[in-house]
Amino acid sequence: MKKLFPVLACICLAALAGCGSITKSKAPPVSVYTLHAEKPEKRASSAAVIVQEPEMPAGFDTARIALHMSGGRRMDFYADAAWPDALNKVMQDFIIQSARFSAVTPDSGVNAPYSLQVKVNDFQPVYADTAQGVAEIRVSLTFRLIDRSSEKLLRDFTLSEKMPA
Repeated sequence: MKKLFPVLACICLAALAGCGSITKSKAPPVSVYTLHAEKPEKRASSAAVIVQEPEMPAGFDTARIALHMSGGRRMDFYADAAWPDALNKVMQDFIIQSARFSAVTPDSGVNAPYSLQVKVNDFQPVYADTAQGVAEIRVSLTFRLIDRSSEKLLRDFTLSEKMPA
């Protein structure tokens, strides 16, 4: 027992020393926001579509959540708020989840005959003057469906929506 006491004492001291180095951050925790699609009814289709990473407006290629104020003349970021990944990756995942067809990422290994290019024109809350009150949510996406064998543009359209948050 006398030989065991020094070993136990060393283990306890090592454990306590490790606890002493843990410090609490005074910064508030970051809130992580994500986009979840309603599970669509998939249509029967044998052809897959590769969904490219969306092209983002300047300032939106980050995991930080951006907002425009003063009629779009000033850009800022929400403090302590972030996406789980860069917004282009979050949007790509959302588009794939929302698809009513077989949609995959470029690195999926699927040899799909079509490619979907997405340009995010607008994706933001807009406040009248300050980040107080109710924001207007603005979303605008341009979709381009490309035949991968001929590189021919098959379809090109833009969807836009504005609504109170």
